[in-house]
Amino acid sequence: MRSTTGGVDLPRHQSAFVGSVLDALELEQPALVGASLGGWFALRFAVDHPERIAALALITAPAMALPGARMPLVMALPSTWLGRQLGAVSPPPSARMMRRTLASIGGKGSVDGAPNAMFEALGAAMSLATPTVATLDMCRWRTPHAHLQVTDAELAACPVPVLLVWGEQDIVQGPEAGARAARVLPHGRLEVLPGGHGLWFEHPQRCGALLSDFLGTA
Repeated sequence: MRSTTGGVDLPRHQSAFVGSVLDALELEQPALVGASLGGWFALRFAVDHPERIAALALITAPAMALPGARMPLVMALPSTWLGRQLGAVSPPPSARMMRRTLASIGGKGSVDGAPNAMFEALGAAMSLATPTVATLDMCRWRTPHAHLQVTDAELAACPVPVLLVWGEQDIVQGPEAGARAARVLPHGRLEVLPGGHGLWFEHPQRCGALLSDFLGTA
């Protein structure tokens, strides 16, 4: 029986959310690609409903999905009592603040050259999402609640081909976690790239090539 966190059964919510999107789009056995929090949702859906997808690609560490993950400090602060109080009365983060925040998580290379308009949009989205993320209570400070994570047994029972693309300096979790997951998965494959938690920004061509190769053979 799964425990609930913040009044929400997060694993069940993750699977239901992804499943509802696939249903709405009328997709039968698509390939899923997820990055960070999206990767956590996609991985949970893959282990719960492997019959519904053809393949799964995870770009960077899938947030808090695997044992050993640590929430970056800049993301952990809003989930504290003080952070929630400040978030309720603070204006949306500025583009400059969002640029600096994402650089601290993904690495400087993940924001170089990106337009301010993107960070303005992210700041507005962040101000709306922070209360919801805090309510889900995914971590005890920076350590994920173990009952929310994907277990080795679940990985070992997942027949879906899985590509894990990991950054050498991923701030959430190092590539050794990806190597371990790839070994446990029946059809896991790991690719390690220089960079942090924002590989799709740092290496868009390389990530695209890896996805094209993987999805062409999965």
